[in-house]
Amino acid sequence: MKKLMIITFLIALVSTSIAQNWDEPTYIEGEKYKGFIILNDGDTLYGLLKAQYPSDLNTQNHVTIMVSNQTSCIFYDEKEKTSKRYKAKELKGYMIAERYYTSLDYNDNLMAKSKTFALLLKQGGISEYVYYSSKPDLLHKKTSNESYTDYYNKIYSKKTVYHRDGVKPIDNQSIALGFKKKMSAFVEDNQKLASKIANKEKGYKMFNLQKIINEYNDWHLTK
Repeated sequence: MKKLMIITFLIALVSTSIAQNWDEPTYIEGEKYKGFIILNDGDTLYGLLKAQYPSDLNTQNHVTIMVSNQTSCIFYDEKEKTSKRYKAKELKGYMIAERYYTSLDYNDNLMAKSKTFALLLKQGGISEYVYYSSKPDLLHKKTSNESYTDYYNKIYSKKTVYHRDGVKPIDNQSIALGFKKKMSAFVEDNQKLASKIANKEKGYKMFNLQKIINEYNDWHLTK
């Protein structure tokens, strides 16, 4: 129980600003950082994790698939002196360099059904994540005077993914069409809020998405 409380506390400390800052020395691709992984049975293993790209890059960048934080986690057991690459279906989540990734039943590739890791931005009844996707037409490389944060913001597109327990994740783009139906269903356990969205009341439309998320999370704390 004590270990679970510590893990929960560490995840709660995740900062939105740190999570999306890829500049040295906070994050260096290829370096190893102390962290932990949470297995599907709930066990937590502490060790070193290798920093990877935020997301896979296309072949024009000469980067092999499955080398990103979203597709896998490379864990080093210091006691056993072994390493293993975990896929999202094998873990509940992991933490590296003050960034927490959760395994979600989400993929922006409509043809793919496998789980992926998503980077936590804000935890709550509805948690918010950022999901990176490589831009297929990228031809340039990072310049010497360009920060890694700026470079990644240029080569990746981003989606905000929303998830609550027991419900399939949604993102800020997929709910734009048919918002009232999709969003009211997503928060259906809060009947009052769901009704406001379904009836398109003032202040409960697509442009008010963040307000809706915040209202749901405030309500969730009182349950």
